[in-house]
Amino acid sequence: MKINNFSMPNAKQNTVNFAANPGSKYFKPFVSTYDSITDTLAKGMAKCLENKHIENFIKWTSKSENIVAHYSAAESIVLSGFYIQQTLKNDKLDEKKRKTLAINQAGTCVVSAVMSYAADKAINNKISELTNKYLAVNVNTASEKALNNWKAGFSAAKTIMVFGIIYRFIAPVFVTPVANWLGNKLDEKKQADNHQKLNVNA
Repeated sequence: MKINNFSMPNAKQNTVNFAANPGSKYFKPFVSTYDSITDTLAKGMAKCLENKHIENFIKWTSKSENIVAHYSAAESIVLSGFYIQQTLKNDKLDEKKRKTLAINQAGTCVVSAVMSYAADKAINNKISELTNKYLAVNVNTASEKALNNWKAGFSAAKTIMVFGIIYRFIAPVFVTPVANWLGNKLDEKKQADNHQKLNVNA
């Protein structure tokens, strides 16, 4: 077997089969759990896709050249919304911490989206230039379809990495101090209002 002129002898013999015997008693719990999870996810995705807003979003992004960025931003919004909802319902945290953390998560979502779109656009030309140089080197060893797939893959990987790094590591650095300050201000205002109410009632 040869891939890009690199010989891989005995590839078939050296291939490891990770498939478990479905009838094995040792793997039945894992298979059952896996089936349950995939069924739940499938039903959840089906419900989401039936939503009119999701349908409109898919139709809108399908016409865009920046579809990967749009889906990455949408994923960040969905995750942040889930985190915010869980944070506000977390009884193990006091009200101040819940509000501060929720502000942090919402701010991170907004800031990361803005920064990610800007960064993705800023490096797009440079990445395209490097990609074209790579494709030019392989133009005689790969089909046109493969070259186009590689180009699309490099572009998608670039965008996904930009959004992921900024959302997870960069945006929180800028947002956290602001969220803490805003959370403290809201808490101070609430305490002042409560103090004022106590004085009025007294």
